Amino acid sequence: MTTTYQSTAAWFAAAGKEKTPENLSTQIGVHISEFVEMLREITLVSHTGLASSATEEIAAVLDGVATTIVSGNAKVIVHDKVAFLDSLCDQNVTLDGIAYLAGFDKDGADAEVQRSNFSKFQDGVAIIAPGGKIQKGPHYTPPDLTPFVPSESTPEAPHV
Repeated sequence: MTTTYQSTAAWFAAAGKEKTPENLSTQIGVHISEFVEMLREITLVSHTGLASSATEEIAAVLDGVATTIVSGNAKVIVHDKVAFLDSLCDQNVTLDGIAYLAGFDKDGADAEVQRSNFSKFQDGVAIIAPGGKIQKGPHYTPPDLTPFVPSESTPEAPHV
């Protein structure tokens, strides 16, 4: 069985993405951008006064950081590679935990996203944007994640 990491690594290799500091910076920017996408899909309800407007402000700042990195106008420097790897692994665990608690079929969704990612290629070649991000090609088909979301809604946060 191929893991999501192995499939993703194969996708990056097929796209010609070498392990360079520039490509690492771009990918970190893309990762921050995906986190911003998640933030914009949740509403924060709190008895301390922090609400969704604060979430949007945080998302806007992080979106600016991601855009600056992905555009190539900033680079990322990793200080402690062991601590950095620990953070990446912990992020996988917490992300899988979120998917589990939301009732998502993450394995199925991961496979569908991988299928979609490979559809970005044109004639087997990745289209690379300025800054290094892999673009969607003319044969791109977005992932259909509907089958991997439970029919019942995700539990609402308690009103405080």
